[in-house]
Amino acid sequence: MIATGTSQSTGREFNLIVAFEGDGTVGRGIAESSFHHLCDYNWNTRAGAPSFVVDPPADEVIRDPRRLEDVKTYVRNAARWLGA
Repeated sequence: MIATGTSQSTGREFNLIVAFEGDGTVGRGIAESSFHHLCDYNWNTRAGAPSFVVDPPADEVIRDPRRLEDVKTYVRNAARWLGA
């Protein structure tokens, strides 16, 4: 388990990102339910949203650019770990 979230509807905790090594016969892997954090739309909301996005843009990254750096760090670390 790498990260968890909490449902705003139920208050229940759920898994966001899980990494697994396997049993020695299979390579590394990451399962996640936070793909939207990795999309360009969330990295630069001023660029506009893809046509399939119906939610209004958030301004977290604009208000606190450190949040974007956290996402970029996650992406770098995941890429390094998967490539190892």
